[in-house]
Amino acid sequence: MADMRDKAALGDLRVAVATDIRSHDAERSLYDFSEEKLEPKVSAKSFVKEYEHALGTQDWNSVASLISEDAMVIFSNGSLHAGKEAIRTAYQHNFNTIKGEEYRIENVHWLAETADAAAYSFEFHWTGVIDGRQASGSGRGTAVLVCKDDRWLLVGEQLGPKS
Repeated sequence: MADMRDKAALGDLRVAVATDIRSHDAERSLYDFSEEKLEPKVSAKSFVKEYEHALGTQDWNSVASLISEDAMVIFSNGSLHAGKEAIRTAYQHNFNTIKGEEYRIENVHWLAETADAAAYSFEFHWTGVIDGRQASGSGRGTAVLVCKDDRWLLVGEQLGPKS
């Protein structure tokens, strides 16, 4: 008879523990602020392809929505362009100078990525026609992104020679 009472008590204990665990899990899910739930709908990684494509159009209107108002870009020649308007002027100059440009971003290495900021290094390559002659260039770059309203924006980019 004692064995039956012990088994019943053990069964009651299992039910109580299982109920407590389910209750705890339900309670925890109400307050679960894990990174997975806080991440933006679009990943920073998708920004790279979108940015590469936008630059390849040679149309500022395609690029503008990817640039933060307070962004800063440093070109390979050392010229610094601070603010979206200065960046627009520099990019449009390049678009007007390099005809039929093809632009590629390769060998992306993610330095950091959180729900609201990311940084990556990369290699870039371009080809096009300048003053009627074929031209090309390549180098390395580092970019910093921020996420605002579920949208990744470029806030910093520095381009330089390959080595």
